[in-house]
Amino acid sequence: MTDEKNDTTEKEGEMIIGPGVEGMSMATAKLEIDKGLRKELVSNYDIIELVNKGRYYTAKAASKDGSWRFQLLIDKQARAIQVIDKKRVG
Repeated sequence: MTDEKNDTTEKEGEMIIGPGVEGMSMATAKLEIDKGLRKELVSNYDIIELVNKGRYYTAKAASKDGSWRFQLLIDKQARAIQVIDKKRVG
């Protein structure tokens, strides 16, 4: 018997959301994140890119009004979102 890898599990370093990513919808990717984190993310940010980094996700996001761009670090174990960079757009 061989172990078959689950096709829905992302690999470390794999971009979940972003330019050129096909197959996984925004909704499916958001399901990959803890429900509490998902609620905070959806309430506060528009996710542009999401990458699995093992224990963390890194994300590029925009404010809901589009005036700010963020680099986020999402800690899966601590269930925390940290803004590591913030820039005003325009």
